[in-house]
Amino acid sequence: MICSPTRITSSTSTLLDHVITNTPHKISQSGVLDIGLSDHQMIFCTRKTHKEKSKGHNQVKLRNFKNYDIQVFENRLMNADFLDYSEFNDVNLAYSDFIKKLLSVINACAPIRERRLKTHSQDWYDGEIIDASFKRDKLLKNFKKSKHSVDEKIYKTAKYEVINLINLKKREYFKTKLQENIGKLKELWRTIKSLGLPGKVSAAGNISLRNEKGEITFDSKITANIFKSFFANLAMNLVSKLPPATNRFSKDVVHLFYKNQNVKENSFHFSEVTEDSIFKQLISINSNKAAGMDSISGFFLKGRCKSPGFTFKSDMQSLHQAKCFSQ
Repeated sequence: MICSPTRITSSTSTLLDHVITNTPHKISQSGVLDIGLSDHQMIFCTRKTHKEKSKGHNQVKLRNFKNYDIQVFENRLMNADFLDYSEFNDVNLAYSDFIKKLLSVINACAPIRERRLKTHSQDWYDGEIIDASFKRDKLLKNFKKSKHSVDEKIYKTAKYEVINLINLKKREYFKTKLQENIGKLKELWRTIKSLGLPGKVSAAGNISLRNEKGEITFDSKITANIFKSFFANLAMNLVSKLPPATNRFSKDVVHLFYKNQNVKENSFHFSEVTEDSIFKQLISINSNKAAGMDSISGFFLKGRCKSPGFTFKSDMQSLHQAKCFSQ
């Protein structure tokens, strides 16, 4: 099925890689891909076969701001039937009613749409690698046209530069991830698995560690013992690095500390929450962060809290609603 050369040098063009079939009518397409990963070009073929429907794609829910208008949003807030939440005895019922009505306004102005998630590349695969790979493939095409030894040398130099760049990016990425997650077991093991630890017991891994002599070993038992020794002594090693305690934290020392801070016993009490304090908290919200469990984005809270609609038609002047929610 393959008719084009799969290995090209300055003096030869050879067809070394093949796709052989006794039912060519079941092959819809075939050919050679100009990818400069190796001296041999990548070949491909596509079979005509029945493919069952997949179970579904990964979907993500996003708000559509195409027709969003702040004036319409404020008008809908003004016309929303928010109740007097100071009359509620159950704060959960008051909160549920408030969230339900606020979400109905938000959904009307910025409805939720589902979008299909595309496959993402590795985290270490960045724009620098993409640019270098594009340059390599372009040099490969130039070499295939000219077949000059000079162009071949330039292409191979670019190819090895991409390989070295990928190894460098992967090394820096995993080194950083291991340092960041040294105290987070779940994230640490996830990073280790991405390095080559098998997901199944029967699979063979390619994890390598340095033993006590500084030698790199791939033996599974030795690497397991190294991990075991590291985690078994982790707490002790961290404690040994702590500075010695200057004072003993007895009950009298603690009382004396708080006494010097003018903190008296049973002096703690709840104070009434003011409307201005709530507005300050709303203004400080990061509008770029994703919505929480209530599905209300900070975008609708920050910058909209001073609008007439968001003050519930000025019903909150008594501050009982704010006190109700603060509980």
